[in-house]
Amino acid sequence: MGCCFSKQGQRRLNGHHNEEQDPSALALVLAAQTCFDICDIEALYDLFKKLSSSIVDDGLISKEEFQLGLFGSSKKRNLFADRVFDLFDTGKDGVIEFEEFVRGLSVFHPAAPQTQKAAFAFQLHDIRQSGFIERDEVREMIVALLGESQLVFSDHTIHLIIDKAFEEADLKGDGKIDPEEWQQFVDQNPSLLSNMTIPYLKKNPLSLRFIPILREIACTSSATTGGTYLMQDSTGNHHVSVFKPMDEEPMAVNNPRGLPCSYNNEGLKRGTKVGEGALREVAAYILDHPKKGPRLMTGEAVGFAGVPPTVIVRCLHKEFHHPNGFASSLKHVKIGSLQKFMSNDGNCEDIGPGAFPVEEVHKITVLDIRLANADRHAGNILIRKEDDAQIKLIPIDHGYCLPDKFEDCTFDWLYWPQARQPYSPDAIEYINTLDAEKDIELLKYYAL
Repeated sequence: MGCCFSKQGQRRLNGHHNEEQDPSALALVLAAQTCFDICDIEALYDLFKKLSSSIVDDGLISKEEFQLGLFGSSKKRNLFADRVFDLFDTGKDGVIEFEEFVRGLSVFHPAAPQTQKAAFAFQLHDIRQSGFIERDEVREMIVALLGESQLVFSDHTIHLIIDKAFEEADLKGDGKIDPEEWQQFVDQNPSLLSNMTIPYLKKNPLSLRFIPILREIACTSSATTGGTYLMQDSTGNHHVSVFKPMDEEPMAVNNPRGLPCSYNNEGLKRGTKVGEGALREVAAYILDHPKKGPRLMTGEAVGFAGVPPTVIVRCLHKEFHHPNGFASSLKHVKIGSLQKFMSNDGNCEDIGPGAFPVEEVHKITVLDIRLANADRHAGNILIRKEDDAQIKLIPIDHGYCLPDKFEDCTFDWLYWPQARQPYSPDAIEYINTLDAEKDIELLKYYAL
């Protein structure tokens, strides 16, 4: 399988000093006991080697190397990172070995049981390891997370957040939260575990590909409320894709448009959350099935509505919005959606709807109703004039689709004459093939 562990990395496997174990056997054990398969473990080993040699090449990740990997600096300390390190370091010897690294990351895998995630999150907040979560521990963790996110909340606001949490979670009224109360609290508020899942730990080539560096950025689009970057090819003459970082979405911490940060994590549209726009963009592409059914993982079939291919990537570039300065380090890598740039002749705001073919409008109506799109307006439907002079409509900007609430669902096309025309037999046939339950399973498969 090609997984070769260093001798240092084999130190104290299974709790024994200097006792070497066949790396293939270890990988098989880890594959059987974690959410990762053999190929995942090989890839994790490559990452482990880079982290464990970033300061001292000893086959072990020190706390400083852990900090360096998270923040791009070995000197920056953060309570959250310290607690994660301590929980990974099950041997309690101040270093993380490869087996500990894999088992720790497995908790953050999309397929890890929610009970396992909840237990890890409880330990994370139980700073003094008393078996309970107390008010001062919650306060310390909130302050640490706010500091890392560069957010500032007043003491009064933090106090209100803690009061609300204990009002709901401290069922016994004894001023502390025990594991049973925590589990009930999490069951009622599953969003508490949103940070306990790292989607890209699950391999899926459709919704996630890693692009370490995209060097050529044409410009930042000024027509959006979030950070939007047009990527050029190596010649600098052609747009190839559009990148939208999660942390620059409207009301996110690094939004470049000066929008205020969301105080409750709700997005601009009710029923959406800040930072989830990129995932919703990918979901729209995945659910825009071609006429013959859901596309294969490597397929390039165009969907019924024509949503451009969209994936999640990691990207590093100085032109992104870095309010505290930029350095070519992991700290400044951004995660976001990358969508294929579609050549166009403008958008539907540029001309009246009377020129649009009925079937082109209908395909977008089907998509928007399925996704409960909360942000469909004429400006995010592109127009392209084909060689035969026919107009093709291309739907983009799906960061507010699939909301939890429907109050903000709006469709400009409701007022277009085409919306009052009956669907064609082809459109009806396509609609009849749609299966909401299968769509749900598909999104779960892609960890969305």
